[in-house]
Parts: sequence; C-alpha cells; structure tokens
Amino acid sequence: METHVTKRDWAVLLGKGTLGAIPVVGPLAAEVLGAIIPNQRLDRIESLLHMLEARLSGLDRNQIESRFRNPEFVDLLEDGMQQASRALDSMRIEHIATLLKNSIADEDLKRLQDKRLLALLGELNDVEIMLLNSYTLERRQDLAFNSTHRHILSGPLESSEATQEHIDAAAIYAEYHNHLVRLGLLNRQYRTPHEGEWEIDENTGTLEAAGHTVTPLGRLLLRRIDLLKPGER
Repeated sequence: METHVTKRDWAVLLGKGTLGAIPVVGPLAAEVLGAIIPNQRLDRIESLLHMLEARLSGLDRNQIESRFRNPEFVDLLEDGMQQASRALDSMRIEHIATLLKNSIADEDLKRLQDKRLLALLGELNDVEIMLLNSYTLERRQDLAFNSTHRHILSGPLESSEATQEHIDAAAIYAEYHNHLVRLGLLNRQYRTPHEGEWEIDENTGTLEAAGHTVTPLGRLLLRRIDLLKPGER
C-alpha cells in the first residue's frame, strides 16, 4: 500500500535537529521540507480546485453538491488532490480536474473506473500522454498538432554517427512506448513476415514493431481527460 509523507513526518524530521549536522545539504533540505514543499503542494491543490470550479460552471449545482456528499466521489477527489499536490506543471493538474469534472457530470458515478484511470494518469509523464494521444485517428489527421509537436513525436533523429547521448535518448523514447504497452494503453503492430521470416529488432532481440495503435483502455483514458471526444478513435 502506497504511503505519503505528511506534515507531521516533516515536523518530526526537522525536530530531531539532525539536519543541522549535515553542513551543506542539511539546511537546504530543511528549507524544502519546512516551507517550499508544503506551500507548493497547497498551491497546486488550490489550482486544481479553481480549474474544477471553472469546468463545472454549466452543471446543475444540486448534482455537484450531491457528488461532494458521496463518500465514493470524496475518495476519488482525495486521490486527485494527492496527485495534484505532486504535479510539476499546470497541464497535469488540468487533466486531473477534467477527469474529476467528467466524474461529477456523469449521471452514474463510475468511481472504480475513474479511480483506476486516475492511477494510470499518475503513472504517465507528459510526453507519454502526448504520444498516446498522437496515435489516435483524430490526431494522426491533425496537421497542426503534428507540426507543433514534431520534435517530440518523431523521437531522436537518426544519425549515421550515433553519439552516446543519441543512443540514450533513443532508449528513453523507446521506453515511453514500452511503458504505454505495459499499461495496456497501446498495442504493438507487426509487419507481415517477408518470405516467411519475421523482422527482428537488433536492440531488443524481439519482433520489430511496425507501429502502435491505441487500445480501448487508452481511448477511454483520453476521453475522460477530454483529449478525445465520444465517437472519435
């Protein structure tokens, strides 16, 4: 079971006075633990609530109040606030706010579904979300999207003289896709064998993928954060 460091934990650590015995890192860590992290986390939760408020502007107030009195939604909200408190950019908080908005707007509360989707969202970084989105039919046909994010979507440029930096970047880019596959959000596509022989990836020793497609779970996640509209693929 995942545990989280609380303000009390920080207070106990600071109260021990042991950080002062670490000359350089100790005082810096004390500042982070005592003020920077708590304040930043509160600011992020406040941002989440402001974004959620804006997204609920057209919704019936009685329905909103009903959700906030529902223990199952409160459980989901707590997960969202915890995740938002660790978010490093506003886009991630927007995704969380959108998922919570859709959970409130639905006639039937899908707590277990949205709780799982929120957990999946927490396992993805921003590049992985963008890559997942790029494999939908809607985004493959969106020239503006592909042009704007070409430097991310195309991955490291191939070079006849690959430097260690290029090799490292390519390895991380491949891992983004592997992670999406492991989470069940992408499927690999394989080429038809040529003359009965499959193409092998020299780096992994496994079958070489010709591309990827978004799974139903991947499309569901994208819909719940409003990156994909109902009916789009």
